[in-house]
Amino acid sequence: MGKLVHKNERLLFVIVFITSIFAWGWILYATNSWADPDAAAATTESLLPPSSVSITKTPSVSEIFSLQAAASKGDAEAQFQIGFINESQNNLAEAKSWYQKAAEQGHIAAEVRLGGFYWSGQGVSKSITEAKKWFRKSLVALKPAVKRGDAEAEYLLGSLYDKGWGVKQDFKTAMDLYLKAAAQGHVVAQNALGVHYEQGDGVKKDLTEAKKWYQAAANQGDPAGITHLQRLQNTAIAQ
Repeated sequence: MGKLVHKNERLLFVIVFITSIFAWGWILYATNSWADPDAAAATTESLLPPSSVSITKTPSVSEIFSLQAAASKGDAEAQFQIGFINESQNNLAEAKSWYQKAAEQGHIAAEVRLGGFYWSGQGVSKSITEAKKWFRKSLVALKPAVKRGDAEAEYLLGSLYDKGWGVKQDFKTAMDLYLKAAAQGHVVAQNALGVHYEQGDGVKKDLTEAKKWYQAAANQGDPAGITHLQRLQNTAIAQ
């Protein structure tokens, strides 16, 4: 009887895993985002800020299979990326669940995203107290990493100052941090700078500077940077 129970449990696990794989495949098929540069760009842009430099395009079906397997085994980076994918598909409760798993293992970007969810009430009941808890935790790791010149840390800390999440909102500090990260080739920071200069958000509006940073991201093949650059050029032509 015991062997039969264990056998059924293993069978149930296999069924659940295969079902989740087909579900992810269907999501990608339904959105067709892997073949649509504009959709991929929107995925990246929608998470500015904050995001992670490790995700600048929609992963392939095979990549999602690998991520799902790694996340299920407790890999924090894979859990973060599965959370990111869910968020891009507006599966907010599922995204929050994966961010939580990664954040509890000390994944800094997940801590920032999870704090953002609680701050805005996105995918979870709004709780400023819970949001600040995760922001404070991320700050403990971010500040030393910034001193070491880590580009991802510079971007993430900049995004906290940009939004006023866990710290007093400070556009100058945010821009300084974005600049440091962007100078190291961080495409999400480059796009963030472009957005700020294009919109005049926290800085003097400067379309030339915006184009410069969009171009920098586009030169690395980043879909958001390419879309921003094309839009800016089309706007200039129309005028």
